[in-house]
Amino acid sequence: MNEVRDDFLDSLDLDDSEIIPFIPEILKNLWGLGSMPEYVIHLVEKHIPSNKLKRIIDLGCGKGSVLIQLSEKIKFEGIGIDLMSEFIDEAKRYASRHSYSENLKFEVGDIKKMVEHYCDFDLVIYAHDSDIFGNVTQSLCELEKYMLDQSWIVFEGLYNINQLNNPENLPNKEEFHLQLEKSGFEVINQIVWDKDELRKTNQTNTKLIRDRITHLIQSHPDKEKLFNTYLENQIEECQELEENIECLTLLLKRKRNTTMAKNT
Repeated sequence: MNEVRDDFLDSLDLDDSEIIPFIPEILKNLWGLGSMPEYVIHLVEKHIPSNKLKRIIDLGCGKGSVLIQLSEKIKFEGIGIDLMSEFIDEAKRYASRHSYSENLKFEVGDIKKMVEHYCDFDLVIYAHDSDIFGNVTQSLCELEKYMLDQSWIVFEGLYNINQLNNPENLPNKEEFHLQLEKSGFEVINQIVWDKDELRKTNQTNTKLIRDRITHLIQSHPDKEKLFNTYLENQIEECQELEENIECLTLLLKRKRNTTMAKNT
């Protein structure tokens, strides 16, 4: 249980487990939860024939925004998995409103263990914004277990671009691509996140979070410090992403006759 809790804290950049029960309310008005669905859709539509995509899994799917929006373009059977039950409930409601509930299934679960139940997917989607699976090489090694022999991964990754400021201890660009090379996957294409768009998204999301926190403080005045600390951390995280970190969405495919590296 502690391991699951720590993974959840890590995945949402949370410092204090006391905030966890309030996260669904704080993020109530956010759907995308840090992803860029339009980049995923663009890469998939451009490079993967739709008849090759029968089954897709999104690991750490949040509220299902990527799968649901991809379903508007391509017909497939999709599964989204996330640790937070409230996010999964929201994903189901969104899917129902978009009439995709028959093709999409959302489930609460630990993505490190769900491979025991799910495998043989044509496309695996994963946002590597934490160390749940380890570094890039280790993460792709784990993601490969969900895949068919000839299938794809959409991998949202990031690396540090400021040598003087790296509080998250992220790899630099060279290290990031070296880890990719060691993974046994090749980059079919990639999209570097537009900083202006990222900034606009962060500003919108921060406002929505601030509004929810203002509401929560009224009903839980004893938690004011906890909520304000969370908000401050989110603002700092956004600033880091905008100034010191490069985010990118990659479409990956296993290299021919290459064995996945099992260690860094």
